This record gives sequence, C-alpha cells and structure tokens, in this order.
Amino acid sequence: MHITELEISKQLKSAPIYGLKSIFRKHGWEYLGSGAEASVALHPNRSYVLKVFKSSSKYQLFVKFCAQHVNNPHLPTFSRYVRPIPGTAFSYVRMEKLHKVTEQQLASTYMSEMRSLYDVGQEHGIDTIGDSLNDHLIAQWGFWDTYTADQLYNKLNKQPPDSWVSTVQALCAYAVDQGLRHMDLHDENFMLRQQTLVILDPFY
Repeated sequence: MHITELEISKQLKSAPIYGLKSIFRKHGWEYLGSGAEASVALHPNRSYVLKVFKSSSKYQLFVKFCAQHVNNPHLPTFSRYVRPIPGTAFSYVRMEKLHKVTEQQLASTYMSEMRSLYDVGQEHGIDTIGDSLNDHLIAQWGFWDTYTADQLYNKLNKQPPDSWVSTVQALCAYAVDQGLRHMDLHDENFMLRQQTLVILDPFY
C-alpha cells in the first residue's frame, strides 16, 4: 500500500507533526500517539502500524540500523522501510504491531535489561536512559551504584538475555559512529513482542 492511497499528501504539506491526528482519523486510521518528530497510526484492516515522521529526524538512522540487523528479536521489523512523502517534509515506514510496556514493568520485569542498557551506554560514553525512566528506576532500586550489575542480577535472579546485551552493544557502537552521545529511551520508546522487549526509537 502506498501512502498516497491515504489521500493526505496535500494536507501533510502544511501540517505540523502534532496536527496529523485529525488527518489520520479522517482517513480511517486509529491515532496511537505522537512525539516531537513522529506520529503513529493503526488501520483496522492492516497488519501494520504507519509511522509518519520528519524527514530530517535521526529516526532514519535507527531504521537503517534495524535494516542491518534483520531478525534481531529486540528490534522492530518493517514491511516497508523509509519512504518520503512527495511534496512534504515527512517520510513514513510500515512497522509491525507491538504492545505497550509501562515504566513499572521496565523497573521490575525488565530491570536486568535496563541495568545492562545503562552499563553498556556508560562503556561507550553514551547516556541511554531518559530522565523520567531513570528517576523511576532509581525510585525502585536506589541509585545505580547501590548494587553492582552482578549483585542486582543475583537479587533479581535474572540475567539480561545475551541477545539483548549484544543488541545494545551494537546499537551504542553504531550511535558513536554516527556522532551521537545521547539517547532518550523512556517507556514509550520500548514495546513488547509477546514477552520480548523491543527498542523502538532511541535517537533524537
């Protein structure tokens, strides 16, 4: 399906990113939410979500990373990679449907993944976890130096999956190669594929 089939190109030409909500709804899409640079919608008759974002966004870098790591369980899959919307400042992707995860889940069920993400980021000189989620994790477990990683994993009785550690290692190395030193991973930038944690949009 081409985005031109939505018949919204003319409306997108002058729409700010937060103005896409009414455009999506007008054309039968369920609006799922937006951030500073993107809006996401779901069509009831489609097996994917549509993400429209500013063509200047660093999200394109992340999609490129995902294309280089196809079948990685901790990255989203795309049925269509980045395509520009002609005559507008926007591009779009078609991405698999995933499920929401909460800050509380990240601070409990997925705490070993969060600790690994933090530690790997520090190894690479990158701040990986956003302030809001960081505050929530600290409230749950104390400051990051309360436990060593091994102490925390023993307390949780859970190690982060090897697949997760290798993913965040590769992602942080890629970020450094792209000249990035900060990520903004908060609860809305993770989702779940069944019980597997998926990184959704780490760069800004």
